[in-house]
Amino acid sequence: MKDAKGHGSNPRGGGGAPAMPIPGHPYHTKTNDELRYIAKDASEAAQNMRGVSPQAEGKYLDQVNDASTVLGYRARGGKDLSKGPAADVAAKHGIGGPAVGRGPTMTRDMAIGVGQDAGNKSMRAAGRTAWNEDDHAAATEAMTRAQRLIPRG
Repeated sequence: MKDAKGHGSNPRGGGGAPAMPIPGHPYHTKTNDELRYIAKDASEAAQNMRGVSPQAEGKYLDQVNDASTVLGYRARGGKDLSKGPAADVAAKHGIGGPAVGRGPTMTRDMAIGVGQDAGNKSMRAAGRTAWNEDDHAAATEAMTRAQRLIPRG
């Protein structure tokens, strides 16, 4: 049932496609495989941030939720805007543009976060609750790779 602002979905048996959730979200232009990858990757990242950074954990869980919401919408008969012919429909809804398919631009803070995620993942995979030299090495390697993605200039 829809609320006064038009949010929500069609009632059961109401016929037609369900209302588009989170209209204008770039995840509508992703393929189902991309959305499943995003959900899996963000879920792992959220687990790595548990107890380390509640804000980062929440951000990753939001990504899992958004990807799952779009996948569920499609499974209930909603429009899949990831296909070529639907690009016009996506543009009509204000989704997409020149940067479709590109993530955010890497920054120094993001590179540090990538390193911290890698170090935490290494630590947890080994069953430790504190970093050791191997975890620091994993963090440094991941951060160095991420720093190469920071635009120069």
